[in-house]
Amino acid sequence: MRKPLLLLLLAGVAVAAPAAVLPLKFSFTVDTSAAFIWAERPVMEPSGKVRYLFRCIGGRTEFLESLGDWAGSVFGAPLTCTLSSPGYHVEYTHLAEEDTAAWLTRGAFMWEDLVGACGDYPEFGRVRTFRTRDVGVTLHAAEREIVDGRLARFRMDVSIRPVAPAPLRYTARPGYLDPRGDCSQVRERAEPRYTRRW
Repeated sequence: MRKPLLLLLLAGVAVAAPAAVLPLKFSFTVDTSAAFIWAERPVMEPSGKVRYLFRCIGGRTEFLESLGDWAGSVFGAPLTCTLSSPGYHVEYTHLAEEDTAAWLTRGAFMWEDLVGACGDYPEFGRVRTFRTRDVGVTLHAAEREIVDGRLARFRMDVSIRPVAPAPLRYTARPGYLDPRGDCSQVRERAEPRYTRRW
């Protein structure tokens, strides 16, 4: 006689899978006139293994153009933040909504996007959130300093936290339309996956 299968049922109890990554929070100051900007942190698994690398790279045009050989691409925005798997090309980022260069994603910051009505625009202004694979990422340009009508410096707050795994190849869409320079009206709606248009 076959032995019955033993099923363990936990009624009303949610059993959470172990977190894929350890939470990470850090901040760095961005001087918009700096020749180069570089901030980098590993995103760790509980085991101590590096799961992702988070980077923000920016600065003047000369510095960004000099990254061509190393990055395989010229960075087109004065600050571009990426989340990539170790060993992958720096241009590849899990913050992309489709297979596109990092500087064409919402992880790329133009200074004019961070002030005025555009700074307040959800998901394309000062505060941007990303949901990809097993992590959530929030980027917040805080403590902005305006000098002679120009953004001079700010503090970038970075928060990376574990979320329930999802079968996402790219980051989830934000639910707001790209303002494309007209930030006077917030438009909520999903659109085709975002690629910055210059």
